[in-house]
Amino acid sequence: MFNEKRRRQFQSAAGSALLPEELEMMLEDQLHITLVRRDSPLPLFKVQMSMLTDLVTSEHAIAHYKKAKEERERQPGNDVPGKDQLEEELRFIDREIHFHQAICRAIRDIGDGIAWRLFDYDRVTLAMIANRPASKHINLAGLEPELIEFSRAFDSREGAAVLNDLTNFLKLADVTIRKDDGTFELVEVKAGHKSSGRITRQKQALRRTVALLNTGVGEDEELMISQLEVTPESYIRNIAKVIQEAEKRGAATQRIGDYMMVECTDFEKAGEIGLEAVKQILNQGRECTRKWSKAGDIVLDLVSQDKYMDVKNYAPFSIYPLSEKTRVRLMIGSLFLVSYLNVSAVLRYTEERGWKVVKTPEEHHEEHKKSNTTDEWLATVRKGPLTSAVPPQLFGRLGFEFLKPKSLVDILEARLSAGPTETAKNLINITGEAQLWD
Repeated sequence: MFNEKRRRQFQSAAGSALLPEELEMMLEDQLHITLVRRDSPLPLFKVQMSMLTDLVTSEHAIAHYKKAKEERERQPGNDVPGKDQLEEELRFIDREIHFHQAICRAIRDIGDGIAWRLFDYDRVTLAMIANRPASKHINLAGLEPELIEFSRAFDSREGAAVLNDLTNFLKLADVTIRKDDGTFELVEVKAGHKSSGRITRQKQALRRTVALLNTGVGEDEELMISQLEVTPESYIRNIAKVIQEAEKRGAATQRIGDYMMVECTDFEKAGEIGLEAVKQILNQGRECTRKWSKAGDIVLDLVSQDKYMDVKNYAPFSIYPLSEKTRVRLMIGSLFLVSYLNVSAVLRYTEERGWKVVKTPEEHHEEHKKSNTTDEWLATVRKGPLTSAVPPQLFGRLGFEFLKPKSLVDILEARLSAGPTETAKNLINITGEAQLWD
């Protein structure tokens, strides 16, 4: 619900300066090229070089301003002359950090869109590659050899290449190439010839992942990606309407059945009508969520920007079937979505479709507190011979990607129909995933 944490987030976002229009336009242009020239190696190469320049510039600026902030905060206390000037300087520094963080976030989201299209929206493979340790910043010392390999990939004319540093998802190797024959090549660039542990693990993982991408079966381990015949559906049209209304009024809400209430704040327009007017609009829409909670239902509030805290499990904004401007504004946070997901209502719908809830969210939560594992499930359901623990990320897709509860149950039904798997690890993709996106 709209607790103190969310109130602080709202006030912080409302108080943050908006990205200048020219910078927003720059990001829109980069996104546009990746969309309309998605199969053209030269435009993709050129736009990535532009994105890299902007990313390096913003990362350098963030480091510079953070250092400047630390220096100013070490200055004497409140009674010294120049206190007002110091506070003004700190506000300026915070604003610049905010600007450049928004740019970095958007550039990597656009880069993720390139990766998702390159991999034909193969969610499982992308999540596997993203689930690896990697630096969050461009390593300038190793950038030159990466650019040489990136240029070589373009010059070979064998397919399209992605510079992995521009993405959140591609954490394996330095350059990813999808060749014209449909196979993938992952290029790892390492300086020197030292066989450090990290280099060795990188090379071993590289072989396994290439085998997985090209055959569906991992090397030296029982791992398979299987496909479920499911065509997922979403409420993205409802979301587009909520956004359009918020752009006119500063804020808007829409209840979607008994499962979800979505609210949108347009901070550009909200600045014109005032924060109190926006809060009034949002509080009126939240009446249904208060009723849900009063009735004892479990309600999760999922904020659009929170998606970046668990980026590997959710699709980037850059592939949402919305206007290019809307996608960019979601990336930089000038459009702010909150989905209030009624988990209890979703589980009631699941039971209506013939699935029994054998372990509730409350029971899972208590079990997780007592265990030493990192696994945390939201519910466990059963139908016939299949008992399935549903991870919170799947419920997260309902709130972040606006998947319909029907699609969640369709996935369960497809798993039931597929029967038991022959491998120790069987990861699931759904065949209709691409139809959700651009």
